[in-house]
Order: sequence, then structure tokens, then C-alpha cells
Amino acid sequence: MGAQKAVGEGGASPAAREATRARVQEAGEKGRAEEGRLPGLRPRGHRGAVTCASRRASPGQHRVARSARSIGSCSRNSLKHAGLDLSVRDEIRVASRGRGVYDITAYAERLVKSSGARKGLLILYSVDPLCRLVTIEYDADLIGDLMSLIDGLKAKNPYVVASIFHPSLAIPFEEGLLLGPFQQVCLLDLNESAGERRVVAEVIS
Repeated sequence: MGAQKAVGEGGASPAAREATRARVQEAGEKGRAEEGRLPGLRPRGHRGAVTCASRRASPGQHRVARSARSIGSCSRNSLKHAGLDLSVRDEIRVASRGRGVYDITAYAERLVKSSGARKGLLILYSVDPLCRLVTIEYDADLIGDLMSLIDGLKAKNPYVVASIFHPSLAIPFEEGLLLGPFQQVCLLDLNESAGERRVVAEVIS
């Protein structure tokens, strides 16, 4: 009778587990050698510190702030070779003039394109407690109707009004964002004062 192979937890042999560890280690070493080529790229679930660019946007303009590279992150090709999932975190900063609706669709699409992912999920989250995310046709009449609807609410406290809307959106993409016809991704700002608003974006592929 031939000798049986020892099998550990999870049903994998020690040799198989050692081979997996070797592939992951090799991917990490290769990623460190390619440091700086893909900023913001890291394995899913990474909890390392993220530093964002500090330059502010001009009034009425938005910009994309790419997060700083995390320690020990790997290149996209190296991680895929090791069989690991990837995510890219970035940030959209909106120079808001105050209460109103701001179209950020082009910036969301730019994040997806710059990530290099062909298919996946874009998650957007508004950090400001008085800013929410909506999908709506960015048309003057429709935006006016939305603001009129908000003005007609009995509740006037902006924090109560904000609780009606969602702070986040999850949008699938495949060669572009899979939005409905005439739909744009917009930031609904309920602040009376102007300022820079932050929208954190995570591209998962």
C-alpha cells in the first residue's frame, strides 16, 4: 500500500500550503520592487493608513485625490498571479457653493478608468453628514423639482432631511458605469455654507 499524504486543516497538504505561502510572498516582493507604479492599489480588506492630497479645489470645481500608496502593497499583476482580489481607494473632492446638487459622474468614471479594472463594483460614500448621494438626470427642471420637494417637507432640520437620503451608492461597472438612461451620479449638499465636500470611492474588481 502506498504511503498516504498528510492532510492538515482545510484539506490541503503541507506541501500545498507551503506552495501557496511561497506564491503570496513572491507576489509581495515583486510588488515592492514595482513601488510607485500603481498608487492606491492594495489587497481587499487592507486597513493601513491612507493619506490624501491636501491641495484644495477651486470654487465650483471638483477634483480627484488619489490616496497615498500603502506600505507593503503589491502590483496588480503580482496580486492577480497570487489569486488575491484587489481594490483601489480614491477620493472625489467637491468645491461646493452650498445647498444644491452637484454632478460628479465624470469624476466617478475617471476613477474606474484609472483603476485599470474592466469589470467590478464602484462604491461611493459621502463623508459630510449633510451631504448625500443620488442618481438623477442632471437637468435644471428635475433638480429644481428635487429641491422643491425638499423645501416642502415639514421637517426643516437639515440632519433630519439628510436621513431620508442615502450617504452611499454601489454602482456596477463593465467597460463603464452601468447607470440607467439619463442617470447621473450627484452629490446632494444640504449645507447652507460653501466648502469642500469629500466623497470616498472604492473600486473593487
